[in-house]
Amino acid sequence: MTIKNQKDLYTFYNNYIKPIYCEIEARENEIPTELLFEIHSAFDHIKRIYIDNQKEEEACQKAASHLKRGVLDAYKLKLKYFNTEIKNLNKIDISLIDNGLFLRNYSKEKLKIIEVAKKARLDESNENIEQAFEQWFEVSLLIDGFEKDFIKTD
Repeated sequence: MTIKNQKDLYTFYNNYIKPIYCEIEARENEIPTELLFEIHSAFDHIKRIYIDNQKEEEACQKAASHLKRGVLDAYKLKLKYFNTEIKNLNKIDISLIDNGLFLRNYSKEKLKIIEVAKKARLDESNENIEQAFEQWFEVSLLIDGFEKDFIKTD
């Protein structure tokens, strides 16, 4: 996603940052300091448009890079919370549920999340941030689906 102006930046915030930050806050009832630092840094770049007469596109791109780092961190936190839930779920014997079908589907979906997260981490370490971002977003959606199918009981 190319961010050229404040509208693009706030659209990115609204579509990606706000939902994952709200989820992280809902899970732990707090926003980790690292995520707040990235928001603070992003706003520092935005203010440069008005205070320091920096070009809007340049300031917005720099702000976006901070916000993207924050989102990547938030996705990793979501994966961490997911893994904690899995550890708790693994304490019970689920092999007999639905004649073993539950365990088979559970394992298949869990491995899919791990596979995509691994690709995301590799892309991130190779500084392919855009690809990593897309994969972390996919991990987030896969976790949502997993929780809906295997954890939530509503």
